[in-house]
Amino acid sequence: LQGRDPDWVGRPFFAKFDPQATWLDGLKPAFGEDAFFFEDGLRAMTG
Repeated sequence: LQGRDPDWVGRPFFAKFDPQATWLDGLKPAFGEDAFFFEDGLRAMTG
C-alpha cells in the first residue's frame, strides 16, 4: 500500500480481521475506533 500523504508512510493502522476483505475499503478500524487516522485526509483529497 502507498500513502497519498508522506506523513502516512511507515505509520501502522489496525483493522478488524475480515476474511472477506480484499482491499482497504473493505476494512473496519479495530479497538473501537470510529475511523482510520487517514480517512479525513483521504476524503479531502478525493472529494
